Amino acid sequence: MLLGELIKNIKPAYKSIKFNNIRFNSKDCKTNDIFFSIQGNKLKGNNYIKDAIKNGSKIIISNQYYRFNRYEWQNLNFKLFLSNIVFK
Repeated sequence: MLLGELIKNIKPAYKSIKFNNIRFNSKDCKTNDIFFSIQGNKLKGNNYIKDAIKNGSKIIISNQYYRFNRYEWQNLNFKLFLSNIVFK
Protein backbone atom coordinates (compact mmCIF):
# COMPACT_ATOMS: atom_id res chain seq x y z
CA MET A 1 0.00 0.00 0.00
CA LEU A 2 1.12 3.58 -0.59
CA LEU A 3 1.33 6.05 2.28
CA GLY A 4 -0.72 8.57 0.28
CA GLU A 5 -3.63 6.09 0.15
CA LEU A 6 -3.70 5.93 3.94
CA ILE A 7 -2.89 9.54 4.78
CA LYS A 8 -4.41 12.15 2.49
CA ASN A 9 -2.92 15.38 3.86
CA ILE A 10 0.82 14.67 3.66
CA LYS A 11 3.55 16.23 1.58
CA PRO A 12 3.51 15.04 -2.05
CA ALA A 13 7.02 13.64 -1.67
CA TYR A 14 5.75 11.13 0.93
CA LYS A 15 2.64 9.96 -0.96
CA SER A 16 4.43 7.33 -3.04
CA ILE A 17 6.23 5.63 -0.14
CA LYS A 18 5.25 1.96 0.04
CA PHE A 19 4.62 0.18 3.33
CA ASN A 20 3.68 -3.37 4.32
CA ASN A 21 2.02 -3.27 7.75
CA ILE A 22 1.00 -1.00 10.60
CA ARG A 23 2.65 -1.86 13.93
CA PHE A 24 2.12 -0.65 17.48
CA ASN A 25 4.91 -2.74 19.06
CA SER A 26 8.48 -1.96 18.01
CA LYS A 27 9.45 -5.62 18.53
CA ASP A 28 7.03 -6.64 15.76
CA CYS A 29 8.34 -4.12 13.20
CA LYS A 30 9.75 -5.50 10.00
CA THR A 31 11.06 -4.00 6.77
CA ASN A 32 8.87 -1.19 5.39
CA ASP A 33 6.36 -1.15 8.27
CA ILE A 34 4.71 1.89 9.84
CA PHE A 35 5.32 2.21 13.59
CA PHE A 36 2.76 4.11 15.66
CA SER A 37 4.50 5.54 18.71
CA ILE A 38 1.69 5.74 21.26
CA GLN A 39 2.09 7.40 24.64
CA GLY A 40 0.60 5.30 27.42
CA ASN A 41 0.20 5.85 31.15
CA LYS A 42 3.32 3.84 32.00
CA LEU A 43 5.27 3.49 28.76
CA LYS A 44 6.22 6.14 26.22
CA GLY A 45 6.16 4.95 22.64
CA ASN A 46 8.83 7.44 21.64
CA ASN A 47 11.30 5.47 23.76
CA TYR A 48 10.96 2.61 21.24
CA ILE A 49 11.32 4.52 17.97
CA LYS A 50 14.98 3.61 17.53
CA ASP A 51 14.10 -0.07 18.07
CA ALA A 52 11.37 0.14 15.43
CA ILE A 53 13.83 1.69 12.96
CA LYS A 54 16.45 -0.92 13.80
CA ASN A 55 13.88 -3.65 13.07
CA GLY A 56 13.12 -2.17 9.64
CA SER A 57 10.31 0.33 10.10
CA LYS A 58 10.70 3.23 7.70
CA ILE A 59 7.67 5.30 8.70
CA ILE A 60 7.20 6.59 12.25
CA ILE A 61 4.00 8.26 13.40
CA SER A 62 4.22 9.99 16.76
CA ASN A 63 2.40 12.67 18.73
CA GLN A 64 5.71 14.45 19.31
CA TYR A 65 8.33 15.79 16.95
CA TYR A 66 11.05 13.21 16.47
CA ARG A 67 14.15 13.24 14.32
CA PHE A 68 16.65 10.41 13.87
CA ASN A 69 18.83 10.33 10.77
CA ARG A 70 16.39 10.73 7.87
CA TYR A 71 13.32 9.82 9.93
CA GLU A 72 11.06 12.66 10.95
CA TRP A 73 7.40 13.07 11.81
CA GLN A 74 5.15 15.41 13.69
CA ASN A 75 1.41 15.07 14.17
CA LEU A 76 -0.33 17.41 16.58
CA ASN A 77 -3.75 15.69 16.74
CA PHE A 78 -2.55 12.09 17.06
CA LYS A 79 -5.76 10.57 18.51
CA LEU A 80 -7.94 11.99 15.74
CA PHE A 81 -5.40 10.93 13.12
CA LEU A 82 -5.32 7.34 14.43
CA SER A 83 -9.12 7.08 14.67
CA ASN A 84 -9.45 8.23 11.04
CA ILE A 85 -7.09 5.47 9.92
CA VAL A 86 -8.80 2.77 11.98
CA PHE A 87 -12.22 3.55 10.52
CA LYS A 88 -11.15 3.57 6.84
